[in-house]
Amino acid sequence: MSLELALRVASAVVDVVRKNAGRPDAGTTAYIGADGEATYLLDDIAEKAAFHVLEGESAAVLSEEAGLVFFDDKPEFLFVLDPLDGSTNAVSGIPFYCTSVAVAPWSEEATLREVQAGVVVNLVSGDIFEAELGGGAKLNREVIKTSKQSQPNKSIASLYLKSDFEVISRFSKVRAMGAVALELAHVASGGLDTLYDNRGRLKVTDVAAGKLLIEEAGGVVTDALGKDLNHSITRLEKVSVLAAANPGLHKAIIDEACKR
Repeated sequence: MSLELALRVASAVVDVVRKNAGRPDAGTTAYIGADGEATYLLDDIAEKAAFHVLEGESAAVLSEEAGLVFFDDKPEFLFVLDPLDGSTNAVSGIPFYCTSVAVAPWSEEATLREVQAGVVVNLVSGDIFEAELGGGAKLNREVIKTSKQSQPNKSIASLYLKSDFEVISRFSKVRAMGAVALELAHVASGGLDTLYDNRGRLKVTDVAAGKLLIEEAGGVVTDALGKDLNHSITRLEKVSVLAAANPGLHKAIIDEACKR
């Protein structure tokens, strides 16, 4: 039920973003969102489409734009939503952006550990990444696994750094594509070996679905120091993240980080 509804939410966002991404006013500021950042018109359109699907459902939603919203006085589910991750890419004509939807049972104390379903949809290609707790991860209904690469110097890494830029030289290839939720999905499917973001600027809405995807595909997700990533999902808490394809690669990256 929760995965099915998450897929419906994502599908609605796909439709409206594809229709509106090319609008000349797509990148104008609609309002300042709950996260304190500018919400583009295109973000607002995407969020409204997602909310329309959830109207009448026994749900609460933590959204990057609106914050915590209730569609029922006693919700059964909590949706953790980034309607449009990679907004700047979308309004700039850069074809790499997505919608990210995670679902957990409702609780005021719910954390990332409680996420039971996650969906990330590439809004350009239409590729659908999905996972259910204990049920594995899939890309377009085909089972996916993370890569087996365990050496940083042979890895393809997505890096977002506030400092310690010398870490770039530790990896074979480096990317920063501007849509972390979608990049996490590519770690889950084996295209990327790791994503490391030590800025502390990401929000739980960016990582909730991707974390489950990676863990169900065989990878490891922690904060940038290797500590448990188990933040509240009823607030827009900020996080750092280290997502790695396997425990060996995760340990090697943490060992390198501790040397600096």
